[in-house]
Amino acid sequence: MLVYDPSARISRHFYMRDVAKNHLALHSSIDNTPSSAVLESASLLATNVLDRIVDEFAVQFIPTSWYRCEQLE
Repeated sequence: MLVYDPSARISRHFYMRDVAKNHLALHSSIDNTPSSAVLESASLLATNVLDRIVDEFAVQFIPTSWYRCEQLE
């Protein structure tokens, strides 16, 4: 079970903060903290897909909208 810690890595190239980062949430003071289940899924996506893309193309990128809580939908 993962517990949200912005500075914790979920894969070689991505952090938990990357999952939760959302400009609308920041400007609207909306809590966009992902659940443990969301973090587990994000970790699998990052490890199995996104890390491979970063490695293959030798570029760093951070998705601009990875997770959006229900209040942001």
